[in-house]
Amino acid sequence: SRDRLEQFNHELANANRELEKLSIAASKTDNLVVITDAQGNIEWANDRFLSEEKMSLEQIFRTKGRNLIDISHSPRIKEIFHTCIEEKKPVFYEISKLGEDGRTLWYHVTLTPILDSSERLTRLVAISTDVTRLKESEEQIIQRNQEILKKSRELEKAIETANRERITADAANQAKGEFLARMSHEIRTPMNGIIGFIDMLLDTELNEE
Repeated sequence: SRDRLEQFNHELANANRELEKLSIAASKTDNLVVITDAQGNIEWANDRFLSEEKMSLEQIFRTKGRNLIDISHSPRIKEIFHTCIEEKKPVFYEISKLGEDGRTLWYHVTLTPILDSSERLTRLVAISTDVTRLKESEEQIIQRNQEILKKSRELEKAIETANRERITADAANQAKGEFLARMSHEIRTPMNGIIGFIDMLLDTELNEE
């Protein structure tokens, strides 16, 4: 029993040292970091996360809950959580929430399992990276592409209309040319007779009769 107690204390000390190492590393990043135990209960969060939430960790526990599932903004968090602990592999996902100014904020989240030397799950680390600017840039690119596509379709329609109008104009010009040619022929035939008759009259000496 004493040996087991010593082993437990040894494992607890190792776990606390690992938590301290993780906390020191996470406190120096601009990302939002939350460290939980193997069941997802929050043990620590960095200043950036607390600043983003506008609450202390104690306030978060009172208002939202102590578990990662309770505080997550992802509607798929239960599925994500169970996938991570069952497969013991990192899971990547995105979340969004409304900021104080009504702007949608986007985060890319990595949920990573921490395993001991026996491959047992000891902790989970959730690291959120603010990708709002990237998302907004992507949306602007999509919007511009849609505008370009719309203008391209409008141009195609204008070209089709112009081609139809050109074909119509060509057909009208051809019909006009054929009409003028036919009229010219119909007018020229009797006119030739009249001109011939006039020439004959001019060449003939006329008397009183």
